Amino acid sequence: MNRLGLTWALNTLLLAGTSIVPTAAAQHDYDALGARCSTGDRPACDTLISIATAGRDRYLRMAAVLHVNDQSVLAKLASEDADDGVRKAALQDLTDQAALARVATGDADPGVRKAALSNLRDQAVIAALAGDADWDVRTTAVIKLDDSNPALGKIAGDTHRITRDARETIVRIKLATQEAHIKSRMPGLKCAALASEREQLYELRGLRNPFAVMGESVIIKLVQSGTVIAEGSWSTAFPPSLDSGSTKRKFLAAVVAGEELMKRLFQLHVFTTQDLAELARSSIPEVRMGAVTNLADQATLAMVAAGDECAEVRKVAGERLTGEAAQVMVATKAKRNN
Repeated sequence: MNRLGLTWALNTLLLAGTSIVPTAAAQHDYDALGARCSTGDRPACDTLISIATAGRDRYLRMAAVLHVNDQSVLAKLASEDADDGVRKAALQDLTDQAALARVATGDADPGVRKAALSNLRDQAVIAALAGDADWDVRTTAVIKLDDSNPALGKIAGDTHRITRDARETIVRIKLATQEAHIKSRMPGLKCAALASEREQLYELRGLRNPFAVMGESVIIKLVQSGTVIAEGSWSTAFPPSLDSGSTKRKFLAAVVAGEELMKRLFQLHVFTTQDLAELARSSIPEVRMGAVTNLADQATLAMVAAGDECAEVRKVAGERLTGEAAQVMVATKAKRNN
């Protein structure tokens, strides 16, 4: 929940006089205190800090934290408070990069680590978090990596094959934007990605409560000067049912096809036959796939069909061969089979 949503919810509880709110604390108007604190009213700031650090109710502490502007207090709460909700609230306005890095790499709660990523700018730390044990933290870190981050090549997965993993796909699309022929034809092209959780509940025999399986929705866009050039979206395909032996599988990844973005990108008329021929030699298989799908040059297609290290790319190139080139390809395959 963002600042406005959390503040609205907590103030609603205050106005409603709900039982979780102590009567004395209900007199505090956090928005008013925050406004006064932001103008330098020291007593107002001290009141907010006192509630944030020593209050007895977690919801009121979270509301107070959202109005604290003292970076040292926010850093201490984000790093040391026992309540994960208070730690997350403290991270919303924390800008101390050293403190953010400590929380992002050291907090036991993956939700807190993910929250710390929001304001983190250190690309080396973000790159390290791309290997986090939690899939949501990994995905968030990958999305925040600059397209030119040198660490991208190390987390692109096995580039001898097309990937279906969302994180590897995002990395490869970012790398693709740095290809010389793409940069020259589409200057300023950026990869923008968004990932969110999905949940599917299953009724299983022997379990009192529904069993939750998590999934993901992934959107990847290629954007130039604010204009979306190509876009793709994928979501986890949850099975209609689970058997009792599936209770250990709590996350199902989406099957992502990054080459579809490359195919759409290379349909643009700015890419020449020579560009596509060069891109068909890219180190990124999704780029090669997109190039050969839009390429008519038979010599290049024959070369790719015969020698590309990725079977999927070879197949697509072979399917686009026509006439004599196709006959030669068929004869070559027959010779190999014999």
